[in-house]
Amino acid sequence: MATTKANELGQFGSKLTVHNENITLDGTVHGQYAGFDSDINASSIGDLSNVDITTSAPSNNQSLIWDNANSKFVPGDSFSQSDFNTAFGNKSTSDLSEGTNEYHTTARARGSISATGSLSYNSSTGVIALLRVTQILSQKVQVIFTIQTLEQMQE
Repeated sequence: MATTKANELGQFGSKLTVHNENITLDGTVHGQYAGFDSDINASSIGDLSNVDITTSAPSNNQSLIWDNANSKFVPGDSFSQSDFNTAFGNKSTSDLSEGTNEYHTTARARGSISATGSLSYNSSTGVIALLRVTQILSQKVQVIFTIQTLEQMQE
């Protein structure tokens, strides 16, 4: 099939242009891509223009990390679990934005409570009271006090 396509293309000329480079139909590559297949096996990561492994040779367990000041990758220690633990240990919720998941605060908790009917709620103190029980106890105390007062008066 490739031969047929090459023959069809050959009727219009023997050149094929890809990104302003000439490629002949027999598979030979000209221009900046010449010898690519054979050169890649002999190449090193250090051959890349933005990788520097010659100034400081990599050692065991290092990674290539970006050196922004010099705009290139250089060998360096990767971010370890210990590094993470240290960095994370130095953070608090003050360093994080709430987003849609709001943090708990006493004011928010107290502001979300309301009371009606027999309940009363004091948002300053957080005290919730059942009014009926308070009223009943108050009435009983008054009755007891009244009975004791009457008894004292009879003496």
